[in-house]
Amino acid sequence: MLVYRDEGDTRVFLHTEIDPAYRGRGLATTLIEWALDDVRTSGRHLRAECPTVIGYLARHPELDYS
Repeated sequence: MLVYRDEGDTRVFLHTEIDPAYRGRGLATTLIEWALDDVRTSGRHLRAECPTVIGYLARHPELDYS
C-alpha cells in the first residue's frame, strides 16, 4: 500500500507499507516504481514525505521529479 494525496499538481507520497509476510521480496520497490511512473506520465510534481520513498529517490539521483 502506498498512501498519497494530491495537492494541486503535486502528488504527496505519505506512507508505504508491505504486509510483514511479504517483506524482503522487493514489493515496496516495485510499488514505488509504479507510483513514480504514474506521477511522471500524469505530468505531476512529487513531494516525498514517506521515508521509504525518500530512500528510494536518494538511491536513484538520476530521477528528477521537481
